[in-house]
Amino acid sequence: MKCRSHHQGWVVAIALAGAGCADGAEPGAPRAPAEAVPQSIAIGAATVTEGTAMGHARKPREVDGFHIARSPVTVGQYRHCVAARVCTAPAAEGGFCAPGFAPAALDGPTFSAGDDTIPVTCVTPEQAKRFCRWVGGRLPAPAEWQLAARGPEVQRHAWGAAAPTCEQHWRVAFGEGPGACCGSECSQTSLGRIGARAAGASAAGLWDVLSTRAELVAGDERSPWASCRDRAGCVVNGSSPGAIDVFLPGSVQHGAALPAGFRCVWEGAQ
Repeated sequence: MKCRSHHQGWVVAIALAGAGCADGAEPGAPRAPAEAVPQSIAIGAATVTEGTAMGHARKPREVDGFHIARSPVTVGQYRHCVAARVCTAPAAEGGFCAPGFAPAALDGPTFSAGDDTIPVTCVTPEQAKRFCRWVGGRLPAPAEWQLAARGPEVQRHAWGAAAPTCEQHWRVAFGEGPGACCGSECSQTSLGRIGARAAGASAAGLWDVLSTRAELVAGDERSPWASCRDRAGCVVNGSSPGAIDVFLPGSVQHGAALPAGFRCVWEGAQ
C-alpha cells in the first residue's frame, strides 16, 4: 500500500491506522484529526540555486513539485499528536530549551507557554519526523525549504533583500518608536502567532519564515551544505530577524540559541 496524502488547497492529510511505510504513518497509529493537519500551499517544480545571501555554496538543483505547510507546526497541532500518544512532548534540555527558561515570544520552549497558535519549538529531529509522518508527510529537504521560503534565486529574506519591518517579522516589534509592538500586539505570545505577519511571506506564500530561531529540515546526502548530509537533518538559521543565512547541524537546536520550529511537506503538486 502506498502512503500518500491528497491536497486540495487545505491539506486533507491522514495517517492511516494499521498501515505504515518508511515515510508514512506509524503502524497502528490513530488517524490525525483535521485540526492537527497544517494548511498547505503547492510549490511547482523548479530549478533552485542552493545557498544563502551571505555567500557559501552555490549549486543549481532540480526540485520536483510538492506541498508544504504554510506556517510552522503549532503548539496546538503538536498537542493533538501527543494526546494521540503518537508524539512525545518536547524535552526541555539545555540553553534556551532549558526547564524554566522564559521565552521571548518564540525564542524559548513554547509547548508549555499556554498558547496553541504559536509554533512549537525544542522538538528533536525524530519528534518532528514522527509528527510529519502522522499527518502523511515528511520534513522538507533543504532545497525544497529554500525554494518555498525564498524562491529559486538566492536572497536573504523571504520577502527579498530589504531589512525587515515590524509588519514582516515579530522580533522587530521590540524596537523603539511608533512601530514598537506592532500597535496593539504587545503580549509575548501574540507577537509570535502564526499568520500575524503576512507581509513577510515569501513569493510562494510561505508564512512565518524563521519566526523561530531556526527551522528543522531533513538530511540530504546531495546537499552542498555539509551540515545537512547527515540523515538526522539540519537547521536553517539567521543572524538577524528572518535572515536565511546558514545551515547548521540539527543537534544545535538544544544549544545556546536555537529552539527550532518545523513544518511538513507532502509529495506532489496538484
